[in-house]
Amino acid sequence: MHSLRALLLTIFICAGVLAAACGGSKSCAQGTEQCACYGNATCNPGLSCLSNTCVSAGGAGGTSGAAGTAGTGATAGANAGGSGGTSSGGTGGTSAAGTGGAATGGSGGAGTGGGAGSCAANTSTDPKNCGACGHVCKNADPGFNGSCPPTGCCAGGSCGPAFSSCLTQTDVTTCAAYCVSLGETCVEDGCPLGGLTWAGWGSKNACVLFANPPEAMSRGACNQAITFDLTTVQVRCCCTDTH
Repeated sequence: MHSLRALLLTIFICAGVLAAACGGSKSCAQGTEQCACYGNATCNPGLSCLSNTCVSAGGAGGTSGAAGTAGTGATAGANAGGSGGTSSGGTGGTSAAGTGGAATGGSGGAGTGGGAGSCAANTSTDPKNCGACGHVCKNADPGFNGSCPPTGCCAGGSCGPAFSSCLTQTDVTTCAAYCVSLGETCVEDGCPLGGLTWAGWGSKNACVLFANPPEAMSRGACNQAITFDLTTVQVRCCCTDTH
């Protein structure tokens, strides 16, 4: 009987010990993984404090967003000197962050449009826009005082003949040869002041100023030799203007 009581007491004591061991909660130290953060929102080295819980800092980062689509170039302007417009660049996408923060996609490049505008001038007759905007005929030089050849300064989109720069006896023998040296052709009776092949002056200054009337002139053939004398110190030859 005594032995039975001793056995029952032993079983009761063991059961109590086991119950205490199994029923107790596991302690969780602050700052360790899966446990509460410290009061200053920090954790042990290698851990990060998220939602007041210490987690491993090696979490996967978010994937980067797709780059934005580049903007389309604007249509070229159609007015005089119009510049092309610019379009806005596409915006890069964003992706949700994994542990470690949000990742942002790159911005798309902005598209630009360029374009040459048209001018309001009549390119068929305007010597300052002959055949194309901005193409100035040689005979439109202010030094010629608005003098145009018999066919006009600009006709049908082509520049009329024009006088050359001032030439001395060492520069020219015949206007035919001189004009060819410029890649042009001499025009007989083709230039201003009544339709001249060449015009001459008795001084350099008079030639440069395009004094009207000239002191010497010719309506002869382009291959005729020019005779230089006191009234013909410098001359201007009549050449085409195709360049």
